[in-house]
Amino acid sequence: MTKRAQWLTLCILLGIWAGVAIWVVADAPEPQRVPLKYVTGRASRKEAIRSEAGGGLKVNRDLLAAARRLADKAFVAPKNIFAFLPAEKTEKTERMAPPRAKPPGPPRAPAHGRSRGPRAWRS
Repeated sequence: MTKRAQWLTLCILLGIWAGVAIWVVADAPEPQRVPLKYVTGRASRKEAIRSEAGGGLKVNRDLLAAARRLADKAFVAPKNIFAFLPAEKTEKTERMAPPRAKPPGPPRAPAHGRSRGPRAWRS
């Protein structure tokens, strides 16, 4: 592709993206307008009666207690996933363990009183 074709393709793609963006913004629904509840001054008598604390609400305490008991019964303490695994020794694992080899003893001293390193070959 030539430079001119690349620039033309870029401009066409940018134009398409700009058109889609404008379409999405223009097609978005307007937010709903709701009148404000807070009004300065004295509240009307009708509003004050309706907003009384506990007006018309009843709580079934037996149902709440039953739900709490059921939740406590269903609770299981979580396991510690970072705890070490139990190390159980059974006959099978003891038989499968490789036999231990004896550690090597201390190095022996040379027989002639001096070492036979690379310099010994030169003389």
